[in-house]
Amino acid sequence: MSLTDHQAETWLVVLSPFDVRHVNQAIIEIGLSTDPFPDLAKLVLKAQAIEREESPEYAPGRDEGRIGRRLLTTVAATLSLDV
Repeated sequence: MSLTDHQAETWLVVLSPFDVRHVNQAIIEIGLSTDPFPDLAKLVLKAQAIEREESPEYAPGRDEGRIGRRLLTTVAATLSLDV
């Protein structure tokens, strides 16, 4: 996959809040699926789902398919954006 410097920086910022193991697992799962890759949004949602499943407060179906507020504010702050 080929990314511009700006794209690579954006991917790094957006994925940095996640544990590297969760990102790696998400990349492998999406890469081995029939879903087109790469897609940053799909990668974020998959990493978030993996993180959620490992959480002691895991509740199946809760907020699936939605970007969490914590992630949103973390990424926005890193990009110096107000949300």
